[in-house]
Amino acid sequence: MHQIGNTFTRLQSAIEFTESDLQESENTVCVLGEPPARFTAVHSQALLNAWYKRIQRCLTEPVQIELRKGHRRVQVLGTAILDFGADGLLEVYVWDFDENDRIMLDRLPGHTVVIDGVPFKALWMERYKLGAARALQQRHPGQEALIRSYVSWAQTELASQSWDERTQDAVRYRIAVELDLDADLLLVAQQIQLSSLPERPMRVDVYNRAVTYRKEFQTLSLEAPKLIPLYGLLAEGLAFYDSDSQWEVTARMQGFLVHAGIKPAFWRLLCREGTQWMNEFLAYYDVKRFCHSVTAVDLLRLAQAFGTERLVPSWLLRAFMQLGGNPNSPTTDIADRLGEMFEFCARLGHLVTQVDEASMPVFKDRAQDICAWASDHWNEIPKGYIRRATLRGLIRKADAQQRLDAMRLQGSERWEIPYQVTLKSSEVQAVVLDSPLAVWTEGRDMRHCADKYIEPCTSGECVMVSLRSAGRRHALATIAFDMRPSEVVQRRISGFANTLVSAEVLQLAQECRRQLQSQRKRMQRQHASA
Repeated sequence: MHQIGNTFTRLQSAIEFTESDLQESENTVCVLGEPPARFTAVHSQALLNAWYKRIQRCLTEPVQIELRKGHRRVQVLGTAILDFGADGLLEVYVWDFDENDRIMLDRLPGHTVVIDGVPFKALWMERYKLGAARALQQRHPGQEALIRSYVSWAQTELASQSWDERTQDAVRYRIAVELDLDADLLLVAQQIQLSSLPERPMRVDVYNRAVTYRKEFQTLSLEAPKLIPLYGLLAEGLAFYDSDSQWEVTARMQGFLVHAGIKPAFWRLLCREGTQWMNEFLAYYDVKRFCHSVTAVDLLRLAQAFGTERLVPSWLLRAFMQLGGNPNSPTTDIADRLGEMFEFCARLGHLVTQVDEASMPVFKDRAQDICAWASDHWNEIPKGYIRRATLRGLIRKADAQQRLDAMRLQGSERWEIPYQVTLKSSEVQAVVLDSPLAVWTEGRDMRHCADKYIEPCTSGECVMVSLRSAGRRHALATIAFDMRPSEVVQRRISGFANTLVSAEVLQLAQECRRQLQSQRKRMQRQHASA
């Protein structure tokens, strides 16, 4: 028996390979054939055959059920246990090894576990790789690096033989039947976002939020379904704010928000327009550091600043929020930092309701430039100007400032940057920005605040790199590297208009960092030996 939470389970893992699994038998053939020559020293055909058999057995019977002491436990593919408590809340454990190399169950944070459509791709096979590496390391001490490479190769080969879309669909169906998740709660959970990453598969913590506040969500589903995303964020804060209240859930939400500075008129606007739009902007916030209700109130305050007759368009709110946040390095609050500019928001909110159809594309295209001009020159703007500003006038101000900045930087000297970055990808070029004008132009073209890094780049504290792909109008991303610590640090990365960058771009950024680090160490050694 193994401990799971505060109880025990009789379920057994499929990831533990014993010495008998490594015993070679005569006249047996390795399921993967001969491995690459570099793995000969740690190769075990017996282990690979045992690994393959376990995979096949688990795919044939992907689920084991245990009912014990108020818990319903569903083991998936011999690698993970989904533990449903008597209250319906779900915890997920995976088989692992403790510091004494004994098999154990490790609880996973809810936000890391996909609940809808498990298993997710073939990631569950990572557990088998862990067990195989452990068995080989006991037999070949000191060969850890080679063993890691070997089991990674084996995992890839075994997955290609065992795992395809048809198998995945069949396994997912079997698991979904046994999990028997509440269909109504799933519909609610699909509307809730508790992370900064949009459009990702549903996680356990979101499903548990729907379970915990089942009664309130059922009420909202019938009376005010447009408020479900907002309640998903406010639920914990509401319970802390007024846990004994007998008010209806919508009245409690309104009371909480009014107390936090949200006007009744804006509450009515939310009831009419809905709150699903909020999910898009959670990427700007570090939602792990504070209660979700704090994030929700901060975002609502920003949206409210544009007026209470209509909901601010997403493109305009995003242009303003970029002044105080970047989804690639989320923050905890934006409204307080930009609060002095709320008069400017109100004017933009009025202008967007007045602009004609022909001018709307221009407004969308120049919104970030207008917001950046106002932020940079807020203390210089004459009193009363904002209240009477026109769209055309604001664009003229932004254009004039850009021309002035370009003229001022036109004659600036280039920096002597001793670094060159050459990416393995032939489709992407890494350009080291080597002058104040180059940095400013990058910020203008990419619609972000690269120009704030001109001074650190001039002093050598920072190196900025632009990732560019042929045929694209804009760069993929701009990266600022801090060169002061002993290890080169990625200080900031921004996509076009501060949008989230892809995982592939993040990998390219790390490749740039490693090259800069390697070149700097080489120069330090040369300097020391001179």
